[in-house]
Amino acid sequence: MTREELKKLREDFLLNNSEQLKSIYLDYREDITRLLRVKMNISLSKAEDVFSDALLVFRQNVISGKIKNLSSVKAYLSSTCMNMVRESWNYSNRRLKKEAAVRLLLYDNSYKEYGEADYNELMLEVSQRAFRMLSKKCQRILVAFYVYKVPMKEIAEELEFASADVAKMTKARCFRTWLKNIKVLMPNDI
Repeated sequence: MTREELKKLREDFLLNNSEQLKSIYLDYREDITRLLRVKMNISLSKAEDVFSDALLVFRQNVISGKIKNLSSVKAYLSSTCMNMVRESWNYSNRRLKKEAAVRLLLYDNSYKEYGEADYNELMLEVSQRAFRMLSKKCQRILVAFYVYKVPMKEIAEELEFASADVAKMTKARCFRTWLKNIKVLMPNDI
């Protein structure tokens, strides 16, 4: 796609003329969703959702002028889709690891002098005491994110943070503080 074609496409998008977008959608949807299903092993509906999202990203990047040069719309959409799926997987994996760490903290099955039930009860009590040592804001962030699964953007708005990134950094700091509190409160014989 030449610069002139990109410029014309941008003008069309700005005028809410979506004919070219429809054409791009119809031309590449089948190939790209098949590629996603084969290479990324995702369902057809998920592949179609990702393709639609990538198309919206493409439109927004054309409008904003981020795309200055484009050799192939199909290649751009394919790579955007693949990156979106990978990003989704990375986010899910990080979240699952955090949740597993919390579960391990609360319900670890290893024990020394304590029976399994006693150990779990002790871990729960220590974790709760350590949690109560946190500030109210930290408690609210951790409960909202890990218990109610509220997105960081909503947490940021609710707790009046400057952005979701600030809320995310605060959540990480609160989580580390909670872990440190647990270590301090744990009996030495465990």
